[in-house]
Amino acid sequence: MTGPKVREFAHLIEYGGDRDRRDPRVVIDRHALSVAHGRALHSDEFESAPLSGYRRRDGTVSCSSYDRVANLYIEAASLVSATTCGELSPHHVQAVTWLVRQRLNENAQQQRGLTALDKGRRVARANAEKSWLTFCRNHLPHLDFYPRTGYRAI
Repeated sequence: MTGPKVREFAHLIEYGGDRDRRDPRVVIDRHALSVAHGRALHSDEFESAPLSGYRRRDGTVSCSSYDRVANLYIEAASLVSATTCGELSPHHVQAVTWLVRQRLNENAQQQRGLTALDKGRRVARANAEKSWLTFCRNHLPHLDFYPRTGYRAI
């Protein structure tokens, strides 16, 4: 797990958030980068973004471009926290903006008409939601509430 996206995602899953408030974690994927750019990025634009960094001679990975985008979410969380009554974590800002970006993408797809790829994604998302809910019912019956995947039901 040397890539920054996978490493940060794994950290947030393992600890259920930030392990240390002074070391906030954010997952930068195509949707998070799209939010930072203010518009949906095409796959080729995302693929050309220098987010993976490079390996130094000592084995560590430099991720300055990834960190620059993550810092935008850290700054946004700080601004939102300053204007509300509570502290908001950067990964919460990233998660909320991910959901908004998903909704905007889905609305754009509906307006332009679904391509075969869009239809496949809808089926995959519906299957992911169904699988997640089945998992929760079977393995987490003691919970009164569990989060959804974030995808709209078809």
